Amino acid sequence: MKKLLYIILLISLMGCTNTSKTSESTTDKEEYNVIRGINLSQEGKYLEALREFEKAYGKNDKNIITLREMGLVYAQLSDYKKSEEFYKKALVLDERDQTAIKNLALLSYVKGDYEKSEEYLESVSKDSIDNMVLKLKGFISFKKGENIKAYDILKRALYLESDIDMEFYSVYSQVLLEESKFMELYKVLESGYEKYSLDKDYILFYTRILSVNYSEHDKAEKTLKRYMAENGIDDELLLLLSKISFTNGDMDSAENSLKMISDDYKYDLEYLNLKKDILDKSNKSEEAQKINILIERLTKGKS
Repeated sequence: MKKLLYIILLISLMGCTNTSKTSESTTDKEEYNVIRGINLSQEGKYLEALREFEKAYGKNDKNIITLREMGLVYAQLSDYKKSEEFYKKALVLDERDQTAIKNLALLSYVKGDYEKSEEYLESVSKDSIDNMVLKLKGFISFKKGENIKAYDILKRALYLESDIDMEFYSVYSQVLLEESKFMELYKVLESGYEKYSLDKDYILFYTRILSVNYSEHDKAEKTLKRYMAENGIDDELLLLLSKISFTNGDMDSAENSLKMISDDYKYDLEYLNLKKDILDKSNKSEEAQKINILIERLTKGKS
């Protein structure tokens, strides 16, 4: 679910929120370009928005609103280096600017610089601590292996926000799992499923935990089959379904799912190990041995 980090970035980054969408300013004024840029950005026209902000920046490079908005639009264009550059310029003008500080913390997190992210988070004033700040602190604690601290922070975030994103569900679930808080984890998983039942990544995550950690193999199988019936079949879903069916003793389903997997997976070690296990269970020892030899060759080649 690494791609979810970038979803969080686009959802959480903050720009200017108090600027009017309309103005009677003439086109030669800086304010006109800023307001037009904000309108275009809100419409998802980021390149056009950037051109307007660049015009405003050319007229006045000390306008903190322009600097923030340029930081935001560069992030929306996935140019995190330039985004960081303009948020830092905003901090030069106002070292306590909370919007710039929070977004720099988020950008540092996305880049994997957790120490720098924490430094920025420490500069967030108490009255500016919101759910984004709490989630970042919790995620960083989890990345550092501080599960108890992560649990305390993310639990606070859960109570403060009803619209929870998938990255939160993923990280918080892993924290609960590692801390053996299974009753709490189950509630979180079911809550996530209600919201993300059409999302493949969540379905894989959800059904894997149901099977491995709760032994709810039947429920996991039915959930995967329902998802594939409504949204289509792919190799990753079939492999997990086959694995869960095998664990559940449903050999017919396990074999049928495995047969449907494309040749793209024929040298995948998880696929080969499962195929060998199914052949062994079906008393096809010679075929299983051939697969085992192939696994040994592939493993040796990677070592």
